[in-house]
Amino acid sequence: MALCRGVYWALCRRLKSKSTTSDEESVIPAEEPEAEPSKCPKMGKIIVPPLINGTTARLQCTISGFSPGNLNVSWLWMKPGSSQLLPVSPSENKTATVEVTRHQDKSYTCTACLTIDVSVIGKHSACYICQVEHPTLGKPLQKKTGKLHVKGIPVINVMQATKNKTTYLSAVIEGIYPNAVTITWSRTKDEKYVNYRETDIKNKSSANRDGTFTINSRCKDKQSRDKKSKYFKVTVIHTSLESPIERTILREEGVYHLLTESGKMVLPAAPLM
Repeated sequence: MALCRGVYWALCRRLKSKSTTSDEESVIPAEEPEAEPSKCPKMGKIIVPPLINGTTARLQCTISGFSPGNLNVSWLWMKPGSSQLLPVSPSENKTATVEVTRHQDKSYTCTACLTIDVSVIGKHSACYICQVEHPTLGKPLQKKTGKLHVKGIPVINVMQATKNKTTYLSAVIEGIYPNAVTITWSRTKDEKYVNYRETDIKNKSSANRDGTFTINSRCKDKQSRDKKSKYFKVTVIHTSLESPIERTILREEGVYHLLTESGKMVLPAAPLM
């Protein structure tokens, strides 16, 4: 019995001594987080998509292999004909975004994008710069696009005009840039297409407010009063086109029709340009 009492009192003293331990003595200090390694960023080229007048385009630059992750990205630009670097402003229809990814080796990759409204006026021959600042760099890194080249894709409408009982076939080609385009007129002869001579074609070019050009092209059907069926074709070749634009016209019983994928429609009439 005496032995049991001794064990009991010894156990009580031990529990009491544990309960009086201070909070400071019972807390195990946490290990400090491992510091991130220092790695310099590497910049890739700025990817520039085809720039088409009247659309939006996204310029993209990838910055990789850097650590720590506190990277600062900014976009600058030079207006056409200027060498002055200007900061990109959202008010100028430009939007910048940044996406950062952390990898298992504790390095980072950043995808910097700039979305711009594309126009011939203000964007053709402009230059954009992506600039990067990082603690490992003595001075900012930069990548340039070089001068941008904007293209305007032609839109063609064909029509007919009559003067002194002679019919002229006309094509209005709008939105062209640059103003270098090849226009060919042809007609069927012995079941083959034969090109009109350049002297039989008249082209007139005019500038539009948005910096693009419009060309009015026409040729004369010397047998417009003939009831025999005949085909005519106008072909437009331009650097912005993957393949030429073609429009085919059918003269049938003295009536001119524009041939389409769904059939044919009477060629609209317009004043002689």
